[in-house]
Amino acid sequence: MSNPGAGAWTSVIYDASSSDTKSLKRYNNFLSETTPNFLALEAVVETIESISPKIELTVVHDSSYLYNIITKWIFLWESKSFLTAGSKPINNAELIKTLSKQRKSRNINFIYTGNKDKPIYIRMANQFSRLYLFDKLSKITPAEILKRIK
Repeated sequence: MSNPGAGAWTSVIYDASSSDTKSLKRYNNFLSETTPNFLALEAVVETIESISPKIELTVVHDSSYLYNIITKWIFLWESKSFLTAGSKPINNAELIKTLSKQRKSRNINFIYTGNKDKPIYIRMANQFSRLYLFDKLSKITPAEILKRIK
């Protein structure tokens, strides 16, 4: 994926207390013009939105960008009304504001796996994202591709 460029995300949802595979759900999105940071944020925000607020939620992810937001930056940005030191809106401000509201209004645990020894569900979501992206890209005509790279 070029940056910015086409991209896709996938989230895999399951009930950890159940061995029933019917509890497994998958959400995807494809964007023709995006960045990896936007994809990581949108995946989490949209997935959290799709789950009842009554359910305790653990988000397992491999995004260092999301990790830094959750553990460091969001507190500073909240105190500065989501503006940079130069008083400009931060990148991805709307998604980060939504994530800020989500984490304050419900019980969400975030687990960062890093880039090694990823759990099977992270590898599965990454593979689904690749397949989803390739499927969407295969439907784009050569003329559309040329327009995007010019």
